[in-house]
Amino acid sequence: MAEGPWERPPRMPLGVTFRGECRSGPEPFEPDEKAQREFCNCGYARGNCDRFPSDASFDAVRFSAKEDESGRVGIVYVFEKNHTPAAYGVIGGLDSEPPGILVEQVRVFLADYLRRRESRIQEKTRAAATGML
Repeated sequence: MAEGPWERPPRMPLGVTFRGECRSGPEPFEPDEKAQREFCNCGYARGNCDRFPSDASFDAVRFSAKEDESGRVGIVYVFEKNHTPAAYGVIGGLDSEPPGILVEQVRVFLADYLRRRESRIQEKTRAAATGML
């Protein structure tokens, strides 16, 4: 998705904003761009989106990545309810499979994390080569 109207963009759970299908109902549905930007990408759609399940046990999910000494990436996910952590889990390494609906979200988050990591490495390499490090 193109950059939003934010003066300072919020930290997106998946790293950047995405277009996609809503899978909360019986049939996939593509919300308009405003809904995707404000709710689908940020979470907390309860009361703002008529497709948000009334019996949902959480309002949003957040992701973080952590690398170990050997460079393996683990993903931490936190389910939030009323802006408070409600549950969490750790997916250790690239081969672990996350639970249920998180599968594609974790893949997308990890791909963006690896892209940003590679970009940081390239910046450091360029800075070192020009003596600016």
